[in-house]
Parts: sequence; structure tokens; C-alpha cells
Amino acid sequence: MTLTQKRFNRNKDIRCAGCAIHKARLVYLAWGTDLIGTRFILGLSSLAWAVMLVWPGALFPSVAQMAAGTGRTTYALMAQMAPELLWAVLFGVQGICTVMALVYDIRTRLVLWVEGILGCLLWTAATISCFASHFRGWDTYQPPAAMAAELMLTVAAWWVLVRYRVEDKT
Repeated sequence: MTLTQKRFNRNKDIRCAGCAIHKARLVYLAWGTDLIGTRFILGLSSLAWAVMLVWPGALFPSVAQMAAGTGRTTYALMAQMAPELLWAVLFGVQGICTVMALVYDIRTRLVLWVEGILGCLLWTAATISCFASHFRGWDTYQPPAAMAAELMLTVAAWWVLVRYRVEDKT
């Protein structure tokens, strides 16, 4: 084996060791840590959605605006699913439940339904609706970049549901 081949093999071994370390760290971050920070951010984000939905003025377009193709088209699909106030109440309930469950360290079946399942449904429906409202065809589709945070919050909501019992002390 030549000196060049030995150096190549040594560098390859070092790279593989580095990959193993990064992989181990990512596995630990995904499976070995608690979700308290993630749940707290999701709860506060849900409360922020609720506040912004009840803010004076209409965020969702009216039926006439949707027919004319005017108004805030980002929320047109959400407006067709439910009124703005209902979305606000649901996001508010989910946010309050999440924050209170964290503050009082409550892990019941009701909290699972409100925080985990309702949270997944709300974040998924709202995010997909906002992305889909801009879709006219694959050749012209430009997803709204401002929705990147909501996309990650949706992934986080699903991750909380998948790993819901991770903080149980039993």
C-alpha cells in the first residue's frame, strides 16, 4: 500500500468517525431529550395565533372577497373550513392547555387530546391550508417563505404527539 493510499484510508476513517458522532448526537437530540421546550414554544405559538385571529379587523377574506380573488388569499382555505373566531378559540384552548400542563406538570388523557391531537390537527390544517392557498400549478408554484416557521411548528406538533409520554416519570 502506498503512502497516498494510507493517508486516504486514514482520512476516510476520520470522516466516518465524525459521521458516527454526528449521527449519535442527532439520534440523542431526537430520542433522548425531553420535549418541554418544544411544547412550551408550541403552546405560546398557539396563543399567538389565537391573539392574532381575534385582533380587530378581519384576517380571513369574506365570501365576496374569495369569489373576487381579493383579500388575504393565504387564509382563504381556512375561512372555508371554519370561521375566524372558531380557529381563534381552538388555538387558544390548545395553547392554554399546553402552557398549563407544563406549569402544573399534568399528563392526563384530556391533555393528550387537547395538546397532542388537537395541536396536530390545528397546526397541520392551518399550515397545509396556507401553503395550498397559493397553489395554482407546479410550474408556477412559489410556496410562501414566511410559512417556514409554521411548517416546523407542524412537524414539532407531530413530534410531541409521537413522543407524548417521554417526560413521564414512570
